[in-house]
Amino acid sequence: TAVGEGGGVSAAGERPVTITDAEVTGNTGGGTYTVPETGEVLAGEGGAGGLYLGTGGASTISGGTVAGNVATGPGGGVVFGTTGSATVTDTVVRDNRTEAGGGGIENAGNRLTLRQVRVTGNRATLDGGGIESEGSGAFTIEETTVSGNQAENGGGLANGADGELR
Repeated sequence: TAVGEGGGVSAAGERPVTITDAEVTGNTGGGTYTVPETGEVLAGEGGAGGLYLGTGGASTISGGTVAGNVATGPGGGVVFGTTGSATVTDTVVRDNRTEAGGGGIENAGNRLTLRQVRVTGNRATLDGGGIESEGSGAFTIEETTVSGNQAENGGGLANGADGELR
């Protein structure tokens, strides 16, 4: 559990990040945390229940699963806040949920490509049960399945970005 971004993994900085055949499951972003020394309870508002990528370099996720993660803020499964490019290949993003937008994937970055990705069974209270795109660069979806997701708007995909959707 993380009070801020990235319940399972949070990667920020200028270097590229490569994640291969990883299982990121059962995490919480924006959860609560009790400070052992004082008993103070910290309530979070963070997103990215499973994985937060806020890197400047080219980032890659290939293989593996992001599943069963929960977030208070955007991105139940994964948040891409990259200023560089990010590519996701042959990965399953399933059964994640958020009280905001982007139940499975929140694209808030520059350039994102999804290739042979399965985005299924995710839920968002607001927009984009499977995917919410608010990024400023090109967003490319190739040979990808988006099914069985739920949201107030855009059960599968909500595109509110100013970048190109391909």
